[in-house]
Amino acid sequence: MSMKLSYRDKVIFIAVVVIAVLMIGFFFFVKAKISESQDIKNSLELKEQEQAEVNAKIETLPQLQQQLKDSIKEVDEMQENFVEEQETFQADQYIYELLSESGITFKNLTLTGESAGVVSPYFYQKDCVAYDIKINADLTGDSLPQEVYDTYYGTYPTPAEGVTVAIDEVTLVFGVDVSSDGVVDWDQFFSVIDTVSLSDKTLYVKSISGGNFNEGDDEKGIDPSSEFTVVIDVFSIHHMDTEQAK
Repeated sequence: MSMKLSYRDKVIFIAVVVIAVLMIGFFFFVKAKISESQDIKNSLELKEQEQAEVNAKIETLPQLQQQLKDSIKEVDEMQENFVEEQETFQADQYIYELLSESGITFKNLTLTGESAGVVSPYFYQKDCVAYDIKINADLTGDSLPQEVYDTYYGTYPTPAEGVTVAIDEVTLVFGVDVSSDGVVDWDQFFSVIDTVSLSDKTLYVKSISGGNFNEGDDEKGIDPSSEFTVVIDVFSIHHMDTEQAK
């Protein structure tokens, strides 16, 4: 049985086919473009996020630069407290120059030897008395020493670790003047201790002994003196060249 299509039916059929083809093409093409567009959007958002992170880091550069400058300044100030690590004869020369104006007579100056030592930060021992009556009387909450609060509340800060540095032990034999009636010039003697204690470097008098009297020799022009031996520990480090980091 054959079916004849009228002209109108043929037009409708062709229109349906064309619409179907267009819809199928639209579905595959447009969907692919939509997916591609979404990928591009996601990639753009990721790049914008990365750009925001970069901008945030750039904004912190002045702060980082200031922190670096502060760290360099802190290193400069810290290492200035130590003698710069150097050869033996230079360490001897440093002590000689330090005490040269104290008025003493140098007899002998030797460097016993360099050893390693630990410099630990100062912190309060946990034996401070913290009575309840002290805390109760502290109406403002800030009138007592910090170690009292730390003891009472058990909030002691953990001390920082020590730093290992070089220690040069210098032994100096020196003489101080003695008057004609046998009086020792104790000002010269104490000037050695004072000079070491007032030094801006990390060194200290480890021991001092002696007091042996030397009558001198008029013919050789040697004045009478009293002889002492002092042992000085000199802490030294290798100084960093912070100028390169500035």
